[in-house]
Parts: sequence; C-alpha cells; structure tokens
Amino acid sequence: MPRVGIYDADAGQLPFRLESDDAKRPTSGRHIVEVHPAVAIWLWCRWRREANDSCFYKTDPHVRTDVWESLLRVRSVRSVLSRVRAVPPTSDDELDARVAYALGRLWLDEPESVVLLGSADAGAFLVPRVAGIVEAFHAFIK
Repeated sequence: MPRVGIYDADAGQLPFRLESDDAKRPTSGRHIVEVHPAVAIWLWCRWRREANDSCFYKTDPHVRTDVWESLLRVRSVRSVLSRVRAVPPTSDDELDARVAYALGRLWLDEPESVVLLGSADAGAFLVPRVAGIVEAFHAFIK
C-alpha cells in the first residue's frame, strides 16, 4: 500500500487498517483491501471470451463493452453491478472502478464468491474465488 501525503505513517497511526487475512473479514470499522481489476476481469471472463482478447479492454471500446456484458453474466457480479449502475462503462477507468467495487462488496456480502489471497508478508488482494486459485497460490508461495 503506498503511504504518501497524510498517509505516510506507521500502520497503527492510519485511520484505516489494511486487510490481508481472508479468515478475518471485518464487520465494522475502517478497512481497505488491495484489488486488481484486470486480474479479476480475466478470472471472471476467461471462460466466456477468447483467451487473450479481454486484455485489450483498456484500448478498445468494443472489447470493453464485450467484457462488461461478460461480467454481467456472472451471477454474483451482476447482483452487485446492476444495483450500482447497469449501463456500460464509458472508459476503462470506470470499468476498473466498478470491478473494484464489486470485489469489495462481494467480500462483505457474498464472501464465498471472492477470496483475499495472500498474507501480510507476501501482500494480498481480492480476487474471484475460482477453482484451484487458493491451492495454486500456496504452491507458488512455497
């Protein structure tokens, strides 16, 4: 987590806590988690799209629209994003922001659909819970 400006302080002095343990999901207070929207998009859409073409959502508006439609086919994602703003995003930044929001909202409301993968030592970020991802991460760390 970058510590700049007023947040250039020890973790204990910050007005929020960086979470890195999936088993200790917060229920109150101020907490933040790291997310990587492009990784989440790939994990959620990889079965619905050509292997690499979803990577171009930042440069091709047609791909961004297709990715949006693919995301809305994922039940858990659709349940969050359709409540927030159902129209297609007009920029890659807007798509990234919506996916980041969906990851956080799902971690709180449907924790079985996402996982905070990692640790305080290795770093951690929210990703869609797909088959084998936790085991693959642990094998990578070893």
